[in-house]
Formats: sequence, C-alpha cells, structure tokens
Amino acid sequence: MLRLLDKMGKDYLRQPEDLKYLLSPILAKNVEQQELFYTLFDNYLEEIQQPFPQPPPLLPWYEKIPRWVYGLIVLSLLALLAYFIYNNQPGPVPQLHFTHDKIVSTGDTVVFTNQSTDLHQNQDLMD
Repeated sequence: MLRLLDKMGKDYLRQPEDLKYLLSPILAKNVEQQELFYTLFDNYLEEIQQPFPQPPPLLPWYEKIPRWVYGLIVLSLLALLAYFIYNNQPGPVPQLHFTHDKIVSTGDTVVFTNQSTDLHQNQDLMD
C-alpha cells in the first residue's frame, strides 16, 4: 500500500475524495467492506475539511476582574481621601491676648503678660 501511495498518491493530492477508489480494493475483502470503507472515508474527509473551532480570544487581566471590585477600589480610595482630608484639617486658631504697660520709655524692661484663655485645647497646634 505504501508503494502504491508513493507512486500514485501525488495524483490524488488535489482530489482526495477519489483516493478511496484506489485504497478500497487493497483494504477491503468483499463488496460490503468496500461500501463500509467508502462511507468511513467520506465521513473522514468531511471531518478533516471542517475548520477547527477557534478558542475564544483571551481577555486582558483587567477585563477578568469583576466590576464590583473596581467599585470597591474606588470606594476605598474615596474613604482614604476623606480620612486624610478630615485628619489634616487645622483646628481652631487660638486667640492670643498679651498685655503690657501702656507707657514705656527707652531703656525700660517691657513685661508682657499672657491673657489668653483655652490654650490647653490647642496644645496639638504647638506640638
């Protein structure tokens, strides 16, 4: 069979459906087997002529992530931003009040007295 295909196989490259008539007498012993061979060969030709199904294209990694994860990331970033904005707000500006003698001459020592109130609430501003 290999010698036969080696010699005559090139003639059937363009018409493989006619190859069954060349191979059937060699492989089959009677008419029933020849008919079965023709059927199997035709089925085989139909099968190999159908294009292979293409796998679906692979998605990029960011399209595999569910949408709710993106929402969770955005909410987390917004919460983090709100936290930093809230914690970096300056507290109330302390009202400082100093008094001194109304009349001061050159060379005199000037004494200032702190009259400010509620400075213990604003200690974090001085640190």
